[in-house]
Amino acid sequence: MPKVVDHDKFREELLTRCFNIFSQKGYSKVSIREIAKETGVSTGTLYHYFKNKENILEQLFSSIRRRNFDQYLAMTENVDNKEDRFKLITNFWKEHIEEYQKLFLLAIDYMRTKDSKKALKVFHDFADFYIKVLTDNLEIPVKSTEILYTYLTGLVFNSLITPDIIKPDEHIDMINKILLIMTEKNSKDEDSFSKLKSLIK
Repeated sequence: MPKVVDHDKFREELLTRCFNIFSQKGYSKVSIREIAKETGVSTGTLYHYFKNKENILEQLFSSIRRRNFDQYLAMTENVDNKEDRFKLITNFWKEHIEEYQKLFLLAIDYMRTKDSKKALKVFHDFADFYIKVLTDNLEIPVKSTEILYTYLTGLVFNSLITPDIIKPDEHIDMINKILLIMTEKNSKDEDSFSKLKSLIK
């Protein structure tokens, strides 16, 4: 009796292996043949799941954002207290900072290829999706989420190039405190400003 293959599950497994390969060797420096060899499948099998190398990357970003959404949802769907929800999500960022660093490096590598326009769409879709998920889960205005997303991506970048100066955990803890101040009920603008000032002293 032929073995029944769960194609969706196997595709995710291949994407995880590809992510590791891209992270170690760089997106632009590996061919489909090398990817097939490193993942332990034939090139025919790889082409069965992905049109080309670019499609692997597109599906990889889509897979990560989808997995992040599922994890966010599982963490917060039964948590009504906003403070607890913020803490869960910021802890999630701490636990996944290395994954985000690898994604950032992969994004830069892909941007340098001839398909930079296609790359921009991949990153644009990723950012849009992430901002929407954060807006819904954190229950804050979209503009605030965009600022938060920009800060987070900047934090990822700086934690890579100046790890001795930028400590991600400290900054993420600060983000958690800022989110709480921003969403306090019955808080006047001047009170919020004073609290924010006290955080950076």
